Amino acid sequence: GALYLAGDNTRSESLLQQGLESGNRNARAMAASLAGLTDFQSGLEFLESLFQDRAVQLSCPATRALARLGQKDIIPRVMEMLHELHEDKGNAAIFALTKLLSKSPDEDVIDQLKFQLLEAEGIIRYRIVRILYNLGDPEGKEELKKIFKNLPTLTPEVALLLAKENDWDATQYLRERLEREVLGNVSIRL
Repeated sequence: GALYLAGDNTRSESLLQQGLESGNRNARAMAASLAGLTDFQSGLEFLESLFQDRAVQLSCPATRALARLGQKDIIPRVMEMLHELHEDKGNAAIFALTKLLSKSPDEDVIDQLKFQLLEAEGIIRYRIVRILYNLGDPEGKEELKKIFKNLPTLTPEVALLLAKENDWDATQYLRERLEREVLGNVSIRL
């Protein structure tokens, strides 16, 4: 893992294979992540097994790896993951659907997301909107602005996304929040 992060793109296929087959969950999770990052197609069978695992520590890296490897057959299960309560699974689903649909747009899947958006609420709505937004869908950006204004618990996270695109309200929100933090810390020191 450290070698990849350091820029060493060489990979040991046997080492990745051993990691995916390992009895150590941490080794399997790391190997799954690296398999996706290094385009290790030989590990698909093991990645698919990890993808089906109920343990978040295994299924999330496998989900991301399979998405990086372009495995569109995971889309139905990933669509289910959007509705799970676990935050890591939701984030993995956002990543996977964004990655897969960016590489190869599938209007049927995008239409399913938009249909689900009609009834979705809270964090599930936000996840769907994030995918649409990531894909550059105009409906995604409009819905993200609505979430920014109407869901205070998600406002800081959404503000960061919108501010990147020079959204005035989001930028002002972040500026004011930062000023409160800085001034709060200054008054504590006095």
